[in-house]
Amino acid sequence: MLGMYLGDGFLAGLPGSCRFEIALDAKYPALVETCAAAMEALYPERKVRRRTMKANCIVVYSHGWRWLALFPHHGRGRKHERHIELADWQRDLIRESPLAFISGLIDSDGCRSIRRQDGHEYPFYSFDNQSSDIIGFFCWACDLVGIHYTRPKSRTVSIARRADVGFLDRELKRKT
Repeated sequence: MLGMYLGDGFLAGLPGSCRFEIALDAKYPALVETCAAAMEALYPERKVRRRTMKANCIVVYSHGWRWLALFPHHGRGRKHERHIELADWQRDLIRESPLAFISGLIDSDGCRSIRRQDGHEYPFYSFDNQSSDIIGFFCWACDLVGIHYTRPKSRTVSIARRADVGFLDRELKRKT
């Protein structure tokens, strides 16, 4: 959930409450349900809802003050326009389960694609985010599990070595 929040999440202060939401692509209904289940597990006292924003966007959301404690990096403005720092307990969670964090970031701001070159197909993972802090968190998590990555652009991380792509496919249970 932390990875998804850092990618496509938003916390909004409302009169008398707080709303936590994740915007997801409607063409991935299993991901929408996984996100909703994770929200329900984190805050079972609060109802999780889904709202279709456009034909291709579903927002999964929940209201409650606990979201502010779980995601203390909220603030005014867009995430890439301000400094984001992880709390110590969040760093500990990532150290314990870096693949879950990587998965959440890829599910929100990344993809698995095929590069075609000279008649061959090469699968790769790509993660793209405008926040240098979030890019740094992704790279740190990759370092924790020994995944080699490159930085073709300042806001992009690419994982293309066959062994690393295969590892992520197996561990993240991605379809090849």
